[in-house]
Amino acid sequence: MSETIWSGYASAPRWTSFELATDDTIIVRAQAGELDVDAVLDSGSAVSVLSSALASRLAINGTDARVRATSGRTVVKIARNVQLALDGQPRSLPMVIISDLSTVSAAFGRPIDLVLGLDMLADRVLALDFAESRLALAPSGSFTGGNGWAVLQLSLGTARELLVSAGVDGRPAAQMILDLGSGNALMMSSAFVDDDHLLENRKVSTVAIGDMEGMHVAKAAMMDSVVLAGLPVAAVPSAVVENWLSTSAVGNIGLPLIAQFDVVIDITASRLWLRKPERSRHNLLLKDRTGLGVATRPSGLTVVHVASGSPAERDGWKAGEQIVAIDGEPVGPGYTRSRLWRWRYRPAGAAVSLTLVDGSVRRIRLAEYY
Repeated sequence: MSETIWSGYASAPRWTSFELATDDTIIVRAQAGELDVDAVLDSGSAVSVLSSALASRLAINGTDARVRATSGRTVVKIARNVQLALDGQPRSLPMVIISDLSTVSAAFGRPIDLVLGLDMLADRVLALDFAESRLALAPSGSFTGGNGWAVLQLSLGTARELLVSAGVDGRPAAQMILDLGSGNALMMSSAFVDDDHLLENRKVSTVAIGDMEGMHVAKAAMMDSVVLAGLPVAAVPSAVVENWLSTSAVGNIGLPLIAQFDVVIDITASRLWLRKPERSRHNLLLKDRTGLGVATRPSGLTVVHVASGSPAERDGWKAGEQIVAIDGEPVGPGYTRSRLWRWRYRPAGAAVSLTLVDGSVRRIRLAEYY
């Protein structure tokens, strides 16, 4: 693609490839000490997170602490003065979290030993080109925007959340967390949704949301539009969370929604630039049409949630059931790197054959259930 799209830099950026795993997670290669590891990029975390396994390999010990999760607090360990690097650019972090990332690793069929938080982006400009699956890091202040770019003010919340203003379904813009690490396009507090009557005259179902504390069930609905810097995104799958903890924001904008744009983030300059890509480069917002919430395991999928009013509920699916093949193709360690994971997002009316661990085969017909 033409580099003129990314004009606005003082000098041409140096690009590094990333993997857009299951269209909702940025996975990059990073360095922890002398080790090269796979890492998730997560602006929703104020500090970076090391897996317990990686901390052990690096002989890093920590002390117990309680941190905020989506709907509660959880106990983790913290460590001081840890050396990490992204795109060959090292940084000494005054504090990192040590936590069990085995669930994240299982979801992607490989070890994910690091979550890179906001602390890795301070004093830097981060550019994200989703069409080309690449990113660029440059010094803060080196990008100034220009023709075709819309700009928004960024700020930090009381818990150091990265905040941006966004409007939902024609309502006045409100403060939302800008969260590259969330696979949910849009999450909102139930209080905000109730106050603005956002669920009136809509189909409502349920969805499972995971964080460091485990799985939580939220309401699910489609929002007609979300507007950022005057740029609308239509038909946004959304979750409504009851126990919302942030006192600074009423919602959370996740990677699937952010990936609808070309993006430049300069946290130190408090600026976010967005640009609508050409239609040929546009990513689609995926919507589940099965009602099966699944957790990925090395040799299959475990049903963790059955959405209310969904085809899965209609067909009698239960949490805990194990799926080992989809349309006859085994679910293995490469599941999330193939196209097989897209089976839940096929068009309404499509039928999928699912093989269970006992060898039985069940068919599910996809439908718009929310």
